[in-house]
Amino acid sequence: MRNAQTRPYSVLQREHVVHRRTQAYTPSTNGQCERLVGVLRHALIRHLQNTEEKNWSGFVHRVIYSYRITPQSSTGASPALCLYGRELITAAERPVPAAAGEEAGGSGGPAAPPQPAARDGPSTDEEAFTAEP
Repeated sequence: MRNAQTRPYSVLQREHVVHRRTQAYTPSTNGQCERLVGVLRHALIRHLQNTEEKNWSGFVHRVIYSYRITPQSSTGASPALCLYGRELITAAERPVPAAAGEEAGGSGGPAAPPQPAARDGPSTDEEAFTAEP
């Protein structure tokens, strides 16, 4: 193999990752990925079932984010915590920077975080992942 082709494999070897090949177009050979696809598909259906919007591509990022912050029953932790070592924060949880000319923590107090937009579908992101597909 040429150097460009062997480089990814050397990274896998250095990081102690076992590279397994699967047969093309045989989804049953990769059960973990198929399970994740099923969970995300079910969550997309739940998000779209009570709305007029039928374009699921606009909801994919929300569903994936919801999956990443939802604690898993097998580990008791969210995938984000397992992968990054910390929980992800939402836009509403981010600190609001002080406006130009204002001191942080001034007498005006911190600005109120923006209110989330009303949406149809499950009332919480975790509800999209609680029921089995």
